[in-house]
Amino acid sequence: MAPLSIKSQRRLKAQLVKALEQHLQSGAKSKIPEAGEWLWFFFCQISKSRTYHANGPNPLQWSEIEAWMRLYRWPLEAHHIDIIRALDETWIKHSRSDQQAPSQQINTGAFDAVFG
Repeated sequence: MAPLSIKSQRRLKAQLVKALEQHLQSGAKSKIPEAGEWLWFFFCQISKSRTYHANGPNPLQWSEIEAWMRLYRWPLEAHHIDIIRALDETWIKHSRSDQQAPSQQINTGAFDAVFG
């Protein structure tokens, strides 16, 4: 892994986030920059350990990323983690945008009928 300048890191992060957004919106295969292919792969692998709750997926935890790094012996640097976290934030935003708000407001009568 060759070191990237800060400008190149930011550009790669933006390109990968844009590719993920396009993929999530259209479902089509995205054009991933060659320099980011391995980070895309890492994100997909780490995402397999994602946990879920009643309202959907949880964000990736720092401990999950660290455990994955140790298990596979990939010495990721801070800017790599930042890119993986940006991809995760994009994925979480998209997954939550699919959820619809309740169509009706609950009133006191309905609340009392359910909870007594």
